Amino acid sequence: MAWQIAVAVDENINVGALLGWLPVWAWSTSQRKASADELRKLWGSCWDPEPALTLINTPIGNNPVEALIAEIPNIELHHYHMTAVRVFGIPDSPALRQGFDQFGYKFVNASDDHGILFSKPMSNLKEITELDLDATGWKVSDDVYDAFYKAVGAPSWHGRNFDALRDSIGTGAINKIEIPYRIIVRNLRAASQEVVDFLNVFASLIAEMNADGCPVEMRIER
Repeated sequence: MAWQIAVAVDENINVGALLGWLPVWAWSTSQRKASADELRKLWGSCWDPEPALTLINTPIGNNPVEALIAEIPNIELHHYHMTAVRVFGIPDSPALRQGFDQFGYKFVNASDDHGILFSKPMSNLKEITELDLDATGWKVSDDVYDAFYKAVGAPSWHGRNFDALRDSIGTGAINKIEIPYRIIVRNLRAASQEVVDFLNVFASLIAEMNADGCPVEMRIER
């Protein structure tokens, strides 16, 4: 299930190039109508039961920002896990930021340059799953992986490295429990120094993802 959605305002945006990454809403054009069925067949299973590609038939008019903001409630209705929107084909502006702000989305100065990102801070989310992990007796990094993967329902083949963690948390469609969630690690004082060092790096990764608009946090308690 997708936590971020792309909205393509300009007719020249290649929606097919975005669909492997996130679901797309785009203003309808003759070219997009012609390719829509094929793109849905190609990418639909990635985002099922949510729509992979939705074409917006409402005229965009002379005020693209106003037209875009008017679509936000409809997009939220179809993507109930949505906490972020990436806007393509329109420049950043005070009006755009103010429009998203009224729905609780804040501009994110993300580390990548893929569209203009607006995300709901964790404090603005109504339902956040808390993953409660007890570090008592943890000796090695595999103990952390075991506990976290059990909590999120990760498959047995899940990789044990930070690239794999970033992909499964941020991209999704791998673990049974998906973001938004807060990871709470308790009793760190009862774990080894190796585990403490590992968790510091893990926490840094989570903080970086959160700064990029991903709805995930980690809290470590001694």
